[in-house]
Amino acid sequence: MKKHGVLKSFLVLFLVVSGIILYEKMGLGKNDRELIEDRIEEFTEAYNAGDYEEVLESLDKKTRNTYKAAMNLGESLFSGYTGYGISGGDLFALGVGTSGFEDLLEFQMDDLSIAGDEAWAEGTLNYGEDKMKIKIFFVKEGRTWYIKEIGNPEGR
Repeated sequence: MKKHGVLKSFLVLFLVVSGIILYEKMGLGKNDRELIEDRIEEFTEAYNAGDYEEVLESLDKKTRNTYKAAMNLGESLFSGYTGYGISGGDLFALGVGTSGFEDLLEFQMDDLSIAGDEAWAEGTLNYGEDKMKIKIFFVKEGRTWYIKEIGNPEGR
């Protein structure tokens, strides 16, 4: 009898912990601003780690597919020309890794505007030693915010 009680307690504990992790992972309970801030953080962390696939996961579906197609074309041309099968993701990681900066890319948000399923964040992008004002455009797909475009603040 005690054996079933302990097993039942562990099962309940497992379900509670799993629910909390799922709740946090899906961003439930967070407002749009927090979800966008999380997306910016995920993007910059992936970029600074040289993780091309994770960088792509921060982009909206159409932009992600465009970058994947361009990278595939570039890899095919590079492989055909050189005979080496080096992936674009490897070249991206190599470029970030040899930059000499621990955090090559940082973004300091000054302003965020949200209008339905679109948003834009204005701020300062630090890229190595360079600083520039930029605007990041976001689009919401389902409950998730994705980066659609990074550009000039006057661009929209």
